[in-house]
Amino acid sequence: MGALLVLLGGTAAALSRGGGDVAVRTREAVVEVPGGPTAPGTVRLDTTLYVPATATRGHPAPAVVVSPGFGQSKLGVDTDARDLAAHGYVVLAWSLRGFGRSTGRIALDAPDTEVKDLSMLIDRLAATPEVRQDGPGDPRVGLAGQSYGGGISLLGATYDKRVDATVPVITWNSLDSAFLPGGVFKAQYASVFFASGPGGPCTRFAQRVCDAYSRLAQTGTGTVADRALLAASSPDAARIKAPTLLVQGQDDTLFPLQESLTTARTLQQQGTPVSLAWLNGGHDKPFGKAGDATIRTLTRTWFDRWLGRQAGTGTGPVFRWDRSTGGTGTSDLLPGTAGGTVALQGPPLQPLANPAGGRPAGISSVPGAGQLGGLGSALGLDVPGQTASWQSAPLTTGREMLGAGRLTVRVTSSTGQAVLFAKVSDVSPDGSATLPGGQVSPVRLPDLPTGGRDLTVTLPALAHVFPAGHRVRVSLSSTDLAYAGPGTPATYTARIVPATALVLPLMPVRGGGGLFSLGLVALLIALAVALLAAAVVVRRRRGRGRDLGSDDVPPVVIRGLAKSYADGFRAVDGVDLVVERGQVLGLLGPNGAGKTTTLRMLAGLIAPSEGEVLLFGRPVRSGAAVLSRVGMFIEGPGLLPHLSGMENLRLYWTSTAPSMDGSYVEEALEIAGLGNAVERPVRTYS
Repeated sequence: MGALLVLLGGTAAALSRGGGDVAVRTREAVVEVPGGPTAPGTVRLDTTLYVPATATRGHPAPAVVVSPGFGQSKLGVDTDARDLAAHGYVVLAWSLRGFGRSTGRIALDAPDTEVKDLSMLIDRLAATPEVRQDGPGDPRVGLAGQSYGGGISLLGATYDKRVDATVPVITWNSLDSAFLPGGVFKAQYASVFFASGPGGPCTRFAQRVCDAYSRLAQTGTGTVADRALLAASSPDAARIKAPTLLVQGQDDTLFPLQESLTTARTLQQQGTPVSLAWLNGGHDKPFGKAGDATIRTLTRTWFDRWLGRQAGTGTGPVFRWDRSTGGTGTSDLLPGTAGGTVALQGPPLQPLANPAGGRPAGISSVPGAGQLGGLGSALGLDVPGQTASWQSAPLTTGREMLGAGRLTVRVTSSTGQAVLFAKVSDVSPDGSATLPGGQVSPVRLPDLPTGGRDLTVTLPALAHVFPAGHRVRVSLSSTDLAYAGPGTPATYTARIVPATALVLPLMPVRGGGGLFSLGLVALLIALAVALLAAAVVVRRRRGRGRDLGSDDVPPVVIRGLAKSYADGFRAVDGVDLVVERGQVLGLLGPNGAGKTTTLRMLAGLIAPSEGEVLLFGRPVRSGAAVLSRVGMFIEGPGLLPHLSGMENLRLYWTSTAPSMDGSYVEEALEIAGLGNAVERPVRTYS
């Protein structure tokens, strides 16, 4: 209430893509927020208001506040804001205190600072004539944002009852559980945020936050007050009544899947409408253009339903997820609500040691490793002597893990205390193991009796398909590079009861994730060939007597060819090309250069955004007669994408032979130099 509005630049017109080319006006402004007991001095918040031409005083529209992630200014959400505005929403983007041109110090989305700032921005929307109002001082408003911006969205819904819907993306349920999971400090990720910045380490933060980080970094545990500070910057889902769509990343060790699952369960238990989406990507690996487009679509659909812009809009299933083997799964139940016992093999009692200084350490994850190509796939390293592990028998059918399991184990320690890291790995038939998403569950055991103590560890929440023939491995490690473990050398033992130790939410792979029978594959191939042959015959008959072009001009002429997609990705940009009669031409370039897209436009399979293609002097259109003179085969390997290269080889060989004997597959692979790639799903190949 007391905020002062300072206009910076009047209004500026822009044209936003995505929702039907709706013109959008922008208003730059600074909101001045008076200081308080914990943060004295006036804070200036830099904002931009996006007003679509369809929103007027006579026809007001719902509003959305879009908050950027940590380290970003309001410019970081400009694309998202314009997308929502192009779909008819009044959108307010802002730079949170300490970022961009906003002043003040970072307080981790605290209720008495950033949450108060957000409420004052909602006050501004209540005074904006183009915004629909539910009552005096109460605008129809939704909140959206990723990571830090997702956190403030959930906290805003916790403390401000005027919020009507939220879409928080890759954010936390509890900063305490995120940065001190199991009582173990997530040191590596914390240092990314706190230990760098202009002016030196921690200078952008409120003093209370900086002091807490310093204690955590030095002790690995912090104090009760430090954990209370983290808890205060955590949303209380039990107080949130606004319908909430939670989007979490499967490649995210900062805010793992369990954070969103905990929030979703609390919301569902109290009757708040909630949906959950687990997508490929996260803090460790970008979602990519396709993932970003999916998030925008889900966000618009959610707001259309709950902000009332489009009555009757459906929001889809309660839970959807990207499968690790490709495709999307859906369910009307939240994940991890059921589990079965998995029998384990291996010595029940195993020793493991924590070295002096906690180094060398195992490696489960490195912040941002998924953006560094091969490094991401090289993680999951265990140091010999520091890990106890057990595994299942080979799975007879593919199984999918959705949610978190439990491991019961008895632990002893030579020092009376221990820090352990629990993992679930996927072991292929050749013995190589992968750690899905780099996920681990740390646990600190401060007071172990001499004879040890039974412990039930909650394992990492996963969305992962274990193919047939693979094993499920569960392990405990004494060190992990991403966390602050004890520096005192110690020896531990871990004992399991094989029949009851492991409970996992495993289920049969549904919706096409399992294996096709060879008979079905053959039938589908035969059907496809028959349809293709029929199409060729029909096209040739239709082409008789029609204009098939001239042989007196170059067979292929391409002018100014370009192809852009709805999410803004430009696959081909300005191709000019002439192929003379008798020439043989090849297109050479790296993945993503646009070779296949160009050929598809040449064949009339997709339409260009700009430019033209001429074949024998005639323009290429879908169904054009001149296309009957073109033969083409684009990227049709005929392999099963959800199986690995090796599994495809075995499948095709054993379809005509009783065994792999005489296949010389090992020698062929050595010559080909495929290395470990042969164990990856074919869908991941170039």
